[in-house]
Amino acid sequence: MHRNYKIIHKLVAAILLLCLFLQSCGNSFNQLDPNVERPMDGTLGLTEQIEIIKKSLKRKLALTGWELKDIYGGGDGLKINAIEKHGDFTSKLHKLSISISQDINLEQLSCLSQEERKKALHFNLPQNRKPGHVVVLKSGLLGGMKRKREDNEEKGKKKEERTDENNIEEREKEDKVTIGQSNPNRPSKRISLLINEKPSNDEKDGFSNHVISFANKTSEGNTFIPSTLMKMPAEIKLLTFSFLHSSILLNIRRTCREFNELILSKNTLCRDYSGKMQVIPSQMAERFNSCTKIIRSKADKPNSQSNHSLRLAYLKLGNMYSRHERGYLYYKEALYYYREAHKLDSREATFILGWMHEKGRGVYVDQQKAALFYTKAGKQGYTAAQCNLGVMYENGLGGAPPDYPKAVEWFQKAANQGDVMAQCNLGTMYANGMGVDKDEHKAIKWFQKAADQGYVKAQFKLGTIYEHGRGVAKDNQKAVEWFQKAAEQGCEAAQFKLDRMYANGMGVDKDQCKAVEWFQKAANQGDVGAQCNLGTMYANGMGIDKDYRKAVEWFQKAADQGDAVAQFNLGRMYKNGQGVPQDYRKAVKWFQKAADQGCEAAQFNLDRMYEHGRGVTKGNQKAVEWFQKAADQGDVEAQYTLGWMYQHGRGVNKDYRKAVEWFQKAADQGYAVAQFNLGVMYKNGQGVPQNYRKTVEWFQKAADQGCVAAQYNLGRIYDNGKDERKAVEWFQKAADQGYVEAQYNLGRMYKKVGNYQEAVKWYQKAAEQGYVKAQYTLGWIYQHGRGVDKDYCKAVEYFQKAADQEYVEAQFTLGWMYEHGRGVAKDEHKAVEWYKKAADRGYVEAQLNLGRMYANGTGVDKDYRKAVEWFQKAADQGYAIAQFNLGRMYEHGRGVAKDYPKAVEWFQKAADQGCVGAQLSLGQMYANGTGG
Repeated sequence: MHRNYKIIHKLVAAILLLCLFLQSCGNSFNQLDPNVERPMDGTLGLTEQIEIIKKSLKRKLALTGWELKDIYGGGDGLKINAIEKHGDFTSKLHKLSISISQDINLEQLSCLSQEERKKALHFNLPQNRKPGHVVVLKSGLLGGMKRKREDNEEKGKKKEERTDENNIEEREKEDKVTIGQSNPNRPSKRISLLINEKPSNDEKDGFSNHVISFANKTSEGNTFIPSTLMKMPAEIKLLTFSFLHSSILLNIRRTCREFNELILSKNTLCRDYSGKMQVIPSQMAERFNSCTKIIRSKADKPNSQSNHSLRLAYLKLGNMYSRHERGYLYYKEALYYYREAHKLDSREATFILGWMHEKGRGVYVDQQKAALFYTKAGKQGYTAAQCNLGVMYENGLGGAPPDYPKAVEWFQKAANQGDVMAQCNLGTMYANGMGVDKDEHKAIKWFQKAADQGYVKAQFKLGTIYEHGRGVAKDNQKAVEWFQKAAEQGCEAAQFKLDRMYANGMGVDKDQCKAVEWFQKAANQGDVGAQCNLGTMYANGMGIDKDYRKAVEWFQKAADQGDAVAQFNLGRMYKNGQGVPQDYRKAVKWFQKAADQGCEAAQFNLDRMYEHGRGVTKGNQKAVEWFQKAADQGDVEAQYTLGWMYQHGRGVNKDYRKAVEWFQKAADQGYAVAQFNLGVMYKNGQGVPQNYRKTVEWFQKAADQGCVAAQYNLGRIYDNGKDERKAVEWFQKAADQGYVEAQYNLGRMYKKVGNYQEAVKWYQKAAEQGYVKAQYTLGWIYQHGRGVDKDYCKAVEYFQKAADQEYVEAQFTLGWMYEHGRGVAKDEHKAVEWYKKAADRGYVEAQLNLGRMYANGTGVDKDYRKAVEWFQKAADQGYAIAQFNLGRMYEHGRGVAKDYPKAVEWFQKAADQGCVGAQLSLGQMYANGTGG
């Protein structure tokens, strides 16, 4: 048929003929042409080859996230050592061979432009246990045309290519797709990446819900389709990089970009926004479906390769619908495509279907169906499904009781494949003895594996293990190391731990500035304890310049979250006018909130405010009238406040009956604090007959609503009633809310049964809030090494904190530590100082020791009269050893006139209590006929 060709057509044909002619003459456009002038010897040495390739390959590897370590040569050719990086924490070394096409002048490689070098250097990643390699070759002309001799070589390779095509399924079996350069010799074994964001196995819910992004790679690869490619089956075309730039898939890519631009657009108020949101997905579906129709209709017959192509297409279309910020609009469409992929055995789609049924995305929540999908994907080795299935069994599948052995089984499967979340979960199961025998060493092993991969929860758990010495020797330095790693990833609990360790010099040098830094990070994430502590640092100028305004700011944030200590501190700032204008009414408001949670300091300050009429009108009946009016109208807070005023006699005469009346009205409306106070009235028999049954009833109602004071008092009732299980249950609830007395008592319950590790944990929490009994008890635990390594320095630290709060037992014990040089340098003068403080407050052992110090002249000048004085005080309290010592003083006339009858009197009192020394002395006196 005769055709009329335009001038442009003839010009193109001429250019192509010229290209063919130049190629046949060995002078192509390839800048690695062999006819370029060479060195005199005609060859390059091994060292020169290594240097040339090294320079060009280093940048190429860096673009793929790899790092070139070194290049070396041997009898089997050039090889490289390259490091594959996995995140910031792990890496893997690979050895790759280098293949260099014949007749290439390597000297010209370093002179090429970036685009030309890109075509010449090919880096094939290792995958599916197949080694990677590097190829240095010449780039072909447009359209993939080859020299005639290369075409002849290609014919000899056709059989090998067919074999390679059969291995595509094996290479792609992990459902992973990458973008690669087309090789004109044979179809590429990779499919272009249409959606480049993959589900994250590190996410507990299965995959991240970020906005998807689409590859825009139309400029890469060949833009013309070789004639040899057109003869191949449709499913092979679909997997060929060049064919992906044909008209059908170019349309798909264009639609992807339009859809992506719409999702990422900030101008969501444009006129056609809603219309586009409806039209584009349907266009996308239509164009994707056209591809699947090609595969189905043009393939010679369905085979594993066509199924694989369909599976990927369905999966990627499902991802496109579900993975963006407005995915909830298209869950049903996503479900359709995930189900189609699931039918073709896509384990990723199977997992996602399980996740959607578990979370109720596009379907009703159905844990049983979710478990079925997870089980199928898990049996195919999909780690995210295995981990999620383990969590479901751990928590109780579909309302059933937890099945810990099953949970362990699935966690184990995923953990063995390196899933960090499963490794951490498995560690928790071993640590708590859930589904397996408790084994802290195995717990540490799995926490370590996950932590080494950068999993933040495992890092925090390891820090806690080293902090408390569970299964390993206690090591504060290692604890700091792991807390540091977790804190740097934003773990607020680790940040809080770290700032406490810096503040107390645990595992690090004491550093208030570092403490402030970590308090700040945790506080910025909303950690209430860190916010309160940061306020304290600003208020006291610890590690930072004193700034009352900043202190108020952080106290306010913590107080708004219900922290009693922060509420008290905020009230104090308003009372003193520090960082805010002085405002007694606001001070009373915050003192009241803290007092309602049982804060004794707030209760004391509130009493003082009422006593002096600050923030309240002292004795003013008008305030009572206003509360009365509101209470009569059913205002529950007014009813409670009126009851409280009658209970404490604030603005009215104290009247327990009226207090009960108003507490009852508020309690009947479900006001938890009123229910608790009504329980207190029944407990104390104030305004009503004492009734413990009613007490428990009202405490229970308040506790069920989360009233922390009620939960704690309910625990006390069960503790006194010898129901330790229920006592622990209620102490636990209150302790989890930060109620300091509950934390201390929970520690006491664990200490009682010999579980010192748990006891230390809860004593520590209470001590951090300044609870003096917890501080003293922790000192005792470290002094005697109960559940922890014996640590006199730690013991002194806690005794000092308690002693500074005037805790008399701590003052005495601190004196003993100074006297004997335990945890501090021996200092008998300091010992006397602390004994004196405790003795002045009537602590009998301190009085005895102080008498002994004066009698022996230890830390003070010897003074028998003062020794007698202190022995007398202790003896009057019935202390047997003091009575014996006082008898000795009368017997020998030291500090008093010698008086045998008096000596016998005190020996007798001590002997009656079983004092052996007194019994011996009494026997000697009777034998000698002295004193009686």
